[in-house]
Amino acid sequence: MSLDLLLSIALGIALYFLARQLVRWAVRTGLPTRVYLRTIFPRRMAAAYDKGDAGSADRQVYGAYLAQLTSAKQAERELAIRYLEQLPATPELIDRLMEALPQALPSWDWNLQDMAVSELVAARGAAGLAACARVFHAALEHAHPLVVPMMLDQIGLAKETAAVPLLMNIAAGREERLKDVFVRIKAIEAMGRIGGACGTEGADLLRAILRERRGLTHVEPAGLRAAAEEALGLIENWPSAARVRMAHQALEKSGMEHAPPRRYLRIPLESPLPARIEGPRVLAARVRTISLGGAFLEPVASRAEGPPGRLGVGDAFHVEIKAGLRKIHSKAVVRNVHPTGSGVEFIHMSQEDREKLRKLVSKLMKA
Repeated sequence: MSLDLLLSIALGIALYFLARQLVRWAVRTGLPTRVYLRTIFPRRMAAAYDKGDAGSADRQVYGAYLAQLTSAKQAERELAIRYLEQLPATPELIDRLMEALPQALPSWDWNLQDMAVSELVAARGAAGLAACARVFHAALEHAHPLVVPMMLDQIGLAKETAAVPLLMNIAAGREERLKDVFVRIKAIEAMGRIGGACGTEGADLLRAILRERRGLTHVEPAGLRAAAEEALGLIENWPSAARVRMAHQALEKSGMEHAPPRRYLRIPLESPLPARIEGPRVLAARVRTISLGGAFLEPVASRAEGPPGRLGVGDAFHVEIKAGLRKIHSKAVVRNVHPTGSGVEFIHMSQEDREKLRKLVSKLMKA
């Protein structure tokens, strides 16, 4: 056998193993999915809709897309989630998501669930608020407790009346996975946003939360009772709830200008509040804007912690905000980043800290 033939055989074997390794690498890194979602998928969408058969296009495109969204590989799911914003909020998509998300969410970690919920809200904006609420209502009982508060806020903003029975169960503490007081407060706030559609049964539940005692002591904590009183005032149209009602109306009006819609009025602070971010490293910060749902944090340099650090979208950490003698603690996640700082959402806090925050915000609104 000649040397040239041996070299050719050796080269062929080497190329075979190299090609096999490249295929394995591509599959492992999700390269086929990225190519599909970035090139083939948008073209298929455009071509299908150009033909004018929107129903057939939806079935063809969404079936392929949801296969990626529910993939067993994390990289493929993450990439599919990021492409939610490119999909039109058609009834077909909403029905498919309502079917797919409850099945998929339990196998995702909370960070991936949080990404999916926030991307879906950002993609749909104010126009698709009702569609998001329907999807969240279907998936709520399967979601991680840290993701549920955002879903409840969206359900309330959309006034999703079909969710009222579930909201009442959560508010009453009857949902085993969702008994955390912060989650119950969010459900009560959603009932207040929905208003009169909660009916007498919803109002009676909130009254029971307000009045129930064990001896001389209230059964429910102060933060929960405060939320129940505010929501009850909105449902029954109390004159004393006029300020809260006006704030909600102003929020609804301003929310149409933002995507995603704002859930709470934001209060700019003339005198920033000092804050401390506790994550992989400790950072000093100033609170420039605050609301019941989050804050805008501006990192600052300090002698102890060194130069200001930068936060990225999706970063999660604990934050301590000092307001006079009060210290408010919360778990937060970064939603947006600007050159001067980061907008964060409060995704969990104790009822004591939520009540401190509520009193601070009420005081600032009256100032």
